[in-house]
Formats: sequence, C-alpha cells, structure tokens
Amino acid sequence: MKLSYYDAFDIISEDAGKLLASLESQAVNADKYSSKITCEEVLKKVRKPKSVSGKRIRLRLLIAAILILSLSGVAFAASHYDLFRDGAALITDENRDLVGKEMEMMASVYDKNGNLVSGPGLAPEPSLEEVIGDSGIITGAEDHGDLCMIPHSISYFPVDERTFPDTTPEVIFDNGAMIVFTKEDGSGWHLRKGDTLIFETREYHSEINLAQPDKGQSVQFRYVLDHTLMTESTTSAGNLKLRYELRADQDGEYYIGIVGCSSDPISLMEGKIYVER
Repeated sequence: MKLSYYDAFDIISEDAGKLLASLESQAVNADKYSSKITCEEVLKKVRKPKSVSGKRIRLRLLIAAILILSLSGVAFAASHYDLFRDGAALITDENRDLVGKEMEMMASVYDKNGNLVSGPGLAPEPSLEEVIGDSGIITGAEDHGDLCMIPHSISYFPVDERTFPDTTPEVIFDNGAMIVFTKEDGSGWHLRKGDTLIFETREYHSEINLAQPDKGQSVQFRYVLDHTLMTESTTSAGNLKLRYELRADQDGEYYIGIVGCSSDPISLMEGKIYVER
C-alpha cells in the first residue's frame, strides 16, 4: 500500500499531533528532556479514536510512536553534544554514561605545506580574552605570550561549604579544558603567606588504561592569585589518587585549577579542599 506523507499525518489522531508538537517544542531544551520514552508510554499518551477500525488505529499509533521516538533521539543527541560545549560539566545522571569512556575522534591530516588533506581541521586557538570570559574570577594571566600556557576553556564549579572540609563536586572535563573550584559565592580562599591550600580527589578509572586498573590520566594543576592566572604548574604522576598542595608565597585570594592533559575526558569523584595554616 502506498502512503503519502500527507496521508500519514492525516491519519494520526488529534492527541498524537498535539503530543508531537509538544515534544518538538521541548527538543530545543534537550537538557530538560528525557530520552527514556518507550512505545508503551506513547500508546498510553495517544487516546483511541472512537469510530475507527482496528487496523487504522494500529497504523496511526505506529506512526506516532516512530515519530515520537525519533524526536526523542534528536533531543538525546543534542544533550550529549552540549556536554562539552564549554569543555567541562558536572557529572549528572544524564551524562554519567560518559564517565571513563574513550572518545572517538576523526584525525586531521596535513601535507608538508600545512594544507589540510582530510579531517575536520584544527580549531583556531582562542584568545586570552575569549578564554577568561567575563566571569570576573580571572581577569588576566601572568604571562600569556606563550599560548601553550593558556587552556582552551575555563569552567567554574562551586564547592559545598556545608561540609568540612569543603566538598568539590564530581566533574568531567575535556583535554585542554581547565576547571576552577570556587566558594559558593564565587570567591576564592584567602591565604596568608605560609598557608597551604590542599586539594584531594580521585579520578574515575578510564577505558584507555583498561589493562592498568591503578593508572590514572594526567592532569596539570594551576592556580589563580588575586584574579590572575599564574604560569606555575604541577603535573600529576598518572595516579588515580590526586593531591595538590598550594603554598602561599604572599597574602592573597587563591583558587585551584586543573587542566586535562589526556586525549580522553577525565572524570573526578567528589573531593575536598581545605587550608593548613
């Protein structure tokens, strides 16, 4: 039986049409839409017309189910795409399936003259102004002449101060992305000369180290002093357990930052930040 698109939509019940319109309007807000919709739920949402044959009912319900599940897939893909729009994200139920997973990417190939042969090509290096944005937490860098010292993005995550020590959230972040922990009001930790700000956490194990269950991905520890991103850095030893001690050489407001140095996303468990005076 041949069926035109016009006829297909014509046989969808009024309720199914309203439901599809509703889902379409929600697709732009993928983070608020759950992809876990089943055919059974679709059937419950679509009311049976009264004077229509059984075959016609089943056909319109099938079409409605296919279209609804298709929209669901679009929303799900958009949600995953947005995870790394800023290079980092809190770990939630929506993205927890990405924790510890390898990332498949298409390589870019260049000829000896620097011309792109295949692949998506390298993204342009962001400027310092683009990276620090307008957060007010970082307003400049100690030395930004060397672009390798500037991460490609910076994201800020507040700690939970209801606990002692302060608890850092679970975070997933990309290669070259920097995460910075702040207090709940966005401020840093005020240290006197000689104080030490300590950060401790543990990485989730990654598939890239499948044969080495105790091996972690490399990260680089950076810090911010009085709204300036400092060039001094320390690279982790590739262990799952992470610890960084920042000793204050002068009085000031300090933040701890972490840059991903692995080809694949790095996921951190809840950690803690505290001061030793």
